[in-house]
Amino acid sequence: MLHKTLACVLIAILPIVSFADDCRSGNFPVKIARITSSPVKPGQETCVTFVATNSNTITGGQVKITVDRDGSSNAVYDKSHNMCTEFGVSCPITAGEHSLTKCVNVPYEATGKFKLVTNTSKTSTENLTKKLQKMGFNVSRDDIITSLAATRMLVEKDNLKPFLILEPKATEEFDNISVDASRPYDAVVVGLAPSCFHYDKLNEAFRILKNAQAAQRNVQLIAIHRGRYFQDTDDDLSMGPGGFVAALEYAAGVQAKIVGKPNKTFFETAINALPSTTSTSTTTTAAATATESTTIVIGDDVESDLGPETDGLPIERFLVKTGKYRAGDEDRAFKTMDGVFADFAHTVPQILKRYGVI
Repeated sequence: MLHKTLACVLIAILPIVSFADDCRSGNFPVKIARITSSPVKPGQETCVTFVATNSNTITGGQVKITVDRDGSSNAVYDKSHNMCTEFGVSCPITAGEHSLTKCVNVPYEATGKFKLVTNTSKTSTENLTKKLQKMGFNVSRDDIITSLAATRMLVEKDNLKPFLILEPKATEEFDNISVDASRPYDAVVVGLAPSCFHYDKLNEAFRILKNAQAAQRNVQLIAIHRGRYFQDTDDDLSMGPGGFVAALEYAAGVQAKIVGKPNKTFFETAINALPSTTSTSTTTTAAATATESTTIVIGDDVESDLGPETDGLPIERFLVKTGKYRAGDEDRAFKTMDGVFADFAHTVPQILKRYGVI
């Protein structure tokens, strides 16, 4: 007789191995289970070996491996694996006793909360979320705070009709805003829009600003951010929107309202969005106790991410030498960084060690 089956192994990060009820019975009952590291260490490979006996030939099935901390209900690893292709055996599995082994990499437990704070303005927040999810990041839209989304909130709050200097994918952020189409523009919104940074488009924006002044109408120049440059797809730096915003300011004689980084209010919005944060005035240090809240900012730009606008905020600053970083940037910082690392992958373990997570 041929069978398909489901085997389950539950492993705690402390050196405890136990089984779900349906693993002790059925077509493939587990007898013994072993793990290679005790305790299981997040970020390192751990191999699970279990011995089970089947009385009938098995044609296939799934083995579910769940890793939690001290028997808590929040799993840090919870995946099903194909019994026939991932455990060193091939199907059909004939009757008898068999030893199956699977090595997994247990991720770091999310003991803290995080927000992805970005000035990205070439695509909508929804598109950015989908892109990150496709890359394998377990994030939701609520985890991401974009200057583009903050700009939409400003436009809605002030009931503005904006003239958008944005890439097509970014204009989606402003879909379904209720505004009288017959009204003249009362705002110019500028983001990172390489395809729009040409004379005709910028001159159209200039005329909106200047003509509104002549008609004594209120008009706003809104910069989603005013970054000087960004890391382009060819790994070199390219001009950001800051220079084009400055050109409109100079030509029209207006002052732009900056929404995103390095605007201090933008950082405060992100800090206040963290569930564990109750006040942005709380002073935290590297010696914070378990009852205190510490907010950590990791960035590649010593001006926009880690610049003087962040001074006075309850944060620690970590610089990574990737993306926009250029040699010597740490020496240009307004104050000494709390840490400088080669990349994000090297930064996270050091932070977790500092706070006793690993």
